[in-house]
Amino acid sequence: MDSDLKFDDLKLLPGTKLDLRSEQYSSLKGLSIFLGHQTHNIIVSTPLQSGKPIACHKDSQVVVRFFVNHLNCACAFRTKINYTSITPFPHLFLAIPDKMEIGEVRNNVRANVNLICSVNSYEEYRKKNQSALINNLSVDGLKLLSKEFLGEEQEEIAITIKIKVLETEKILKIDGIIRSTSELEGQFSYGIQFKEVSEPNKLLIYAYVMSQIVR
Repeated sequence: MDSDLKFDDLKLLPGTKLDLRSEQYSSLKGLSIFLGHQTHNIIVSTPLQSGKPIACHKDSQVVVRFFVNHLNCACAFRTKINYTSITPFPHLFLAIPDKMEIGEVRNNVRANVNLICSVNSYEEYRKKNQSALINNLSVDGLKLLSKEFLGEEQEEIAITIKIKVLETEKILKIDGIIRSTSELEGQFSYGIQFKEVSEPNKLLIYAYVMSQIVR
């Protein structure tokens, strides 16, 4: 949704990762880093491809997406490249946007996925480091499929997964509670509710879920 917030209101920290994509040049897309801002410009690193800066053109229209941890929100805006620089390293000057779209991170947004994960039970008598498949994921839980028995309802487990967000791979370890179990044709299905998830990890999961929905 459109927001009355101005870019300055976000109090964005240098080092924040941005997803930058051109609406004119398909080659201009990738991870950018927020470096700072001036009165009329947002300064960001130039996205790289195979370790080399992607060619960027003055006045190109771009869409910038990112997450603001302390506001628990996703942000996006359209802007243009005011000018580029290669000294002391490749970076871009983007025009301050007139408006932004702000979306609160919602726990009930979920996506069908296909992620291999490792599962460890906190019960001493259970097998350790068991492999399972996540086929549904949200900010507050997931659905696990496994040929192995992982645990009974109300037991706690630790799930380790690798996700890729904004061209960066992250390994997350999240504690959860088994809320439901079922078995069909030798395969077990588990409904898992996450326990406490840190805000950075919550935003990473939300970003990943949204990226799967819009694919």
